[in-house]
This record gives sequence, C-alpha cells and structure tokens, in this order.
Amino acid sequence: MALPGASARFHEYEAAITACIERRALWEGRKVHARMITARYRPAVFLGTRLVTMYVRCGALDDARNVLDRMPERSVVSWTTMISGYSQTERHVEALDLFIKMLRAGCIPNEYTLATVLTSCSGPQSIYQGKQVHSLLVKTNFESHMFVGSSLLDMYAKSENIQEARRVFDTLPERDVVSCTAIISGYAQKGLDEEALDLFRQLYSEGMQCNHVTFTTLVTALSGLASLDYGKQTEDWSMIFLIQVIPLETLT
Repeated sequence: MALPGASARFHEYEAAITACIERRALWEGRKVHARMITARYRPAVFLGTRLVTMYVRCGALDDARNVLDRMPERSVVSWTTMISGYSQTERHVEALDLFIKMLRAGCIPNEYTLATVLTSCSGPQSIYQGKQVHSLLVKTNFESHMFVGSSLLDMYAKSENIQEARRVFDTLPERDVVSCTAIISGYAQKGLDEEALDLFRQLYSEGMQCNHVTFTTLVTALSGLASLDYGKQTEDWSMIFLIQVIPLETLT
C-alpha cells in the first residue's frame, strides 16, 4: 500500500523533472534529483526513466547512465533513451555495449531501439555489428518494418555496401521520402551518379516525394556526370527544378 503523501510527491517530482526536460535546465534538474535522494525517495520505472531523459536532453550522459545503472527495474524506454543519448553524441561503442547489456538483461527491444542502434552501426568500421543487428531484425520480424527498414537501408548505404542497401530497399513493403533519399544518396556517395539518377527517374515517375536532402543529393549527382548527353541533362535538371521551386512542405 502506498504511504500517505507518496502520490503527491510523485506528481511533484514528475512535474519538476518534466519542466527541466522542456527547458533543458540541467542545474535545476540536478537539484530536483538531489531532493529525491535526500528524501530517500526511490523512483519507480517511470520516474527513473524521466530522470534519464532529463540528463540525456541536457547532455549529461554520465549522470544519465548513473541513474540507469541504479534503477532496480528498467523498461525498454529506459534503455532506449540512454542508447539514443550515446548514439546522438557519436559515442557509438557505448551505445552498442549498452544494447548488448539490454539484451542480456532480457529486455526486448522495440522499433525505436533497433533504429537507434543501427545509427551507431553506420560506417565501414561497424559493418560487422550492423550485420549482427540485421540478423536480430530477421529473427524478430522487424526487417520489414518501414521505420526500422529505412534505418537498416541507411546503415548499409553509409557502410558503402550499396548492394545490400538496394536489397533492403527493394524488399520494403512501403517506401517513404527517407528510404528513397537514403538509397539515392548511397549510390551518389559511392560515385555511382548515373545509377543514382536512373533510380531517381524511376521513383519520381512512380510519385516519389522529395525533400531538401533529396534535392541536394540529386544536384551533386547530376553535377558529377559530365558525360551525360545534353538532352538527358536538361530533362533531369527540369525535374530537379520542379522539386526545388514547389514548397517543400507540400512534398514532405
């Protein structure tokens, strides 16, 4: 049974921590946390996760990890928030290590966890870890999930494995602007400008939506194709011009 006043204290701390998250107020957040420790208030999973979120949002990742490690119970959101903090600050080794610890603790990742971990595997030096995560996606039936599939595609493209990136792209049940741009960008980054433009023409004819990242990628690819005949250049520049002059908010 909850002690008298426990509910009131929960709401007080939750409101204070939420305010610190919204304002990214690290100093005030630390004071709230200190009050909880002084009062010997042990937060449950939800409030503990909010503390982790507050420290991550404020860039205090070591404080966030300290809170996570001391939590008697952790939810998938707790783990994912910390992994995301590491990934967003390019502390990719720590993100992957924590993901492994999460799996060993018996916590089942969700689509946001997996997409975040794939971000930390983006690069030729991390392709082995990326393939291991890919194997997990296959076993858990997440490979065909559009959000996770787009992250997997992006991981392979940035790892310069364009063949595998294209295979993932071709098997996506749905394609959005993120996945389309990622595969086109993958071709362009490999210097395969003609392949990038060929795919763009195909997807554009199928009603592909574009954003400013797509536009920048296409301009770079087309500029690198001096051998392209004049008529084809004019046609491609016309399509790219239409993408640029139409308000992007109508295309995203």
